[in-house]
Amino acid sequence: MHGGISQSGNQLRLNVSLIDAGSGIELGSRKLERPREEIFALQDELAKEVSVFLRQQLGKEVRVRETRAATQDVPAWERYQKAQQEARDADALAAAEDTTGARKKFARADSLLSEAEAQDPRWAAPSTLRGWLSFRQSRMAPSAAPSYHAGLIEEGLKRADRALSLKRDDPDGLELRGTLRYWKWLNNLGGNSAAAAKLYEDAEKDIRASVDANPAQASAWTTLSHLLMNKPALAEAKLAAMKAYEADPYLTNANVTVSRLFATSYTLDDAIEAKHWCEEGQRRFPDDYRFAECQLTYYSMKGAQQNIDEGWRTLTRYVELSPSTLRPLNRLVGQMRMAVALARAGLADSARRVAGRSRGDATLDSERELPQIEALVYMVLGDRDEAFNQLSIYLASNPQRLESLDKDDSWEFRDLRSDPRFVALFKAKR
Repeated sequence: MHGGISQSGNQLRLNVSLIDAGSGIELGSRKLERPREEIFALQDELAKEVSVFLRQQLGKEVRVRETRAATQDVPAWERYQKAQQEARDADALAAAEDTTGARKKFARADSLLSEAEAQDPRWAAPSTLRGWLSFRQSRMAPSAAPSYHAGLIEEGLKRADRALSLKRDDPDGLELRGTLRYWKWLNNLGGNSAAAAKLYEDAEKDIRASVDANPAQASAWTTLSHLLMNKPALAEAKLAAMKAYEADPYLTNANVTVSRLFATSYTLDDAIEAKHWCEEGQRRFPDDYRFAECQLTYYSMKGAQQNIDEGWRTLTRYVELSPSTLRPLNRLVGQMRMAVALARAGLADSARRVAGRSRGDATLDSERELPQIEALVYMVLGDRDEAFNQLSIYLASNPQRLESLDKDDSWEFRDLRSDPRFVALFKAKR
């Protein structure tokens, strides 16, 4: 560890680098800044940052050694390592919204993994990583045509099946197959209602088998939490999110896990916990747009104290932090969340005006997220007619969610369940 401190005016700046003692190569660095009078707070922040940094670096080393132990073939291992680097580069390009460059990198990674498979046909890891590449490419284009998603998902499922044929109880292969099955279900690609229900059931079995085989499979716990929210099994979803948090000693998936802890607390109507996890995410991941969105979502809750002025500022930050491809939709999502907050604050006319200007068509909002949020606006306002109208629009585009929403016991639409139209709505959509 190497570091230095400097002062500019009343500000103290601390630069810390982690150095590989053997090679002298810098593994990473952190910069911290505080007013001079907060020097003790700076010391505390440094201790936390160093702890997090060391855990992340140690986690990378542990994963490398675990993967290396599964093959004795050096050329296969070298190709696998090169493929991982290409995949990391692809992720960086995708984050920078260079989809063309990202696809080229993903293709190069896939080619290297194909060579690794041929070099060591008994090693499951290359097939598993090839499956994750398919999943990541599908996630890269959320508004693409269904056939695009379907093709990538099927490719990924073939890779998962190959990996599991080599190692039947492999937690990585099981997590991959379960995640792809769930992603297929989420994209409404499961077929008729019976086939979709079977797909969801198989996804849950796979992911549960993954965490049974390896209780430290943090990312699988996180996916299981999301899946259980759609079952719905809300209390168990929260427990799965906590398992993910506890099972991730190297903080490889911490931002997603904290986001899931907020979401499960929100659905369970626990405003105190929801506020805690939203603030935790804002503190640890200030540039992650999800933790601006969680603040807007939190304002929807009965136990929340609405700060409308702060809400509009948060909306601006949410849009600015969002990737440009998501920005048009997220602007409307954020506005619709503010409409709920306005309704909750008793500003009915403003809530209606904001909701009315925040609607988007299916080309922008392919999953029809906006009508679902707008239904909440009108439920809070006591306008059940419009609430049911918006729910109907949502379910028309998401028939795979009929059963889970029918059984949903979250707080959001609880007030509508006593209305005969609630039962009629679900009967009409079946």
